[in-house]
Amino acid sequence: MVKSASPRPDNVSISGESRACSYDGKFEHSAMYLEPADEKLGLVRNASNTSAFINIVCVVAGSGTLGIPYALRQSGWIGLFLLMLSAVMSNYAGALLIKCLYYDPKRRLSGFPEIGYEAFGKAGRALVLAFNYTLLLTTPVLYLILAGDNLAALMQPLNVPITMKAWVWILTFAVCIPFIVVKNMKEVAVMSFFGSLATVCVVIVVAVMSVADFEQTRMDHQHDIARPRYFPIALCMFAFSYGGNVIYPQVEESMRDPKSWNKVLLAANFLITSMYILTGVPCYLVYGNTVKSPVYASIPTGAPQNIAMVVITIHVLLAIPIYLFSFTMEIERMLGITQANERFSKFTWLTFRTILRIAELCFCATIAIIIPFFGDFMALLGALASGFLLLVFPCLFYVKLFGRARIGWVNFVACICICVIGVLCAVIGTVDAITALVKDFQGVA
Repeated sequence: MVKSASPRPDNVSISGESRACSYDGKFEHSAMYLEPADEKLGLVRNASNTSAFINIVCVVAGSGTLGIPYALRQSGWIGLFLLMLSAVMSNYAGALLIKCLYYDPKRRLSGFPEIGYEAFGKAGRALVLAFNYTLLLTTPVLYLILAGDNLAALMQPLNVPITMKAWVWILTFAVCIPFIVVKNMKEVAVMSFFGSLATVCVVIVVAVMSVADFEQTRMDHQHDIARPRYFPIALCMFAFSYGGNVIYPQVEESMRDPKSWNKVLLAANFLITSMYILTGVPCYLVYGNTVKSPVYASIPTGAPQNIAMVVITIHVLLAIPIYLFSFTMEIERMLGITQANERFSKFTWLTFRTILRIAELCFCATIAIIIPFFGDFMALLGALASGFLLLVFPCLFYVKLFGRARIGWVNFVACICICVIGVLCAVIGTVDAITALVKDFQGVA
């Protein structure tokens, strides 16, 4: 938390390095003077740049690593260009999102919903809340589906009579304990560190095993240069693979040095993209049009596949509290369930907070059991929520808050192009994903 040495007069002049908004086309911002309410809510800037970096990598890279080869199968080799395009657009939009938090030199906005309110009033806030809460709640659902499937498959050879649905509830209980006790993003970073290590392990295992399998399979599978019909759904999956900006305000809010945000974001996206290429290229090269999602389903059965399943299960279980913590922070603020609320004793506050967080996890588990289709559910999330939240809204709000004249023609054109791409992919991708899910349910029936 950055504070002035003495109370700030209303007519203070802000300039130089302390100015929050030097909007000259560069992505620079600083924490500046924050609202006193932030301090009352217990928001403390105590996380290092490394913690922020690890949080971003852990949240973004997990499910994305698993879906990249399948997205390449959908698009063909031209998908590598779409991957790079998604990386650039996501990094740009992530920088704009944080920049919007500081558009008012006198204060920092609290998060994505307040940016929507400042840009388009109540309608803007309602729209952001709908998409934001959808993504924050349904991404843990996606992770529970994946973890439940993995454990059911791992236990099957051992004749353990526990179904996928039962595993979902067991894992929900396991995640419940750390989720209830976590207090801030610094504590979340500990889980993020181990989650990031798990992701790296999966990348290494999948890349090594696919290369080792190259001689046996290289002549058996078809590869496409481009499949234009599937570009929208593939681009949605690539975009979802960079889907982390729903937690960016909370991560940046916790940084001791928020001026380093753009460097941290760029470094995290560079590492994430490198892991995606390391996983996607060899897997699509080796398995071609038979590559599956999650990708480790394509490598030969045995110890390497089991290792990949175990470590990615660890990763997603560690990532679930990060998404839900960002969600529950917003809900607890709205409901006044904070330690600073004088109406609540410490016991009452802890009780309400515990009940709320358990209810959130139970909701996620219920949806995971109802829709147990990982690949197509991931595509639907990428199309429906990610297209707007990750690409369209940050650019649209940026243009609205600062105006074309203030941001310059280059940024204006870039924002318009990203918005058009995001809307088209979201609409077409949503239709394709819903069609695929309908077929999934028909196949089960």
